[in-house]
Amino acid sequence: MTFNEFQSNREAVNDIGAVCGFDLNEDGSLARGFVYAPDSIGGWVWEANHPTLGRYHAQIERDEVWSDDLETVERAVYEWAVVACGI
Repeated sequence: MTFNEFQSNREAVNDIGAVCGFDLNEDGSLARGFVYAPDSIGGWVWEANHPTLGRYHAQIERDEVWSDDLETVERAVYEWAVVACGI
């Protein structure tokens, strides 16, 4: 799967916590985000809107990726999925 194909599999969700199984906002509010290739890897990126770390966030194993640029975070999730999941 190419990076462009990975991005084209992006699905917007209004409650990313329901998808990944835990609450993402400290205040308990629903967080929006994106799910990627759910049948293959179950990767996700959420809109955390952190005041200093960035708008988008992904946790990849024990690492966290933050950026105001969605593509930067998507690329990190994609690169992990290529190695870890063989997509």
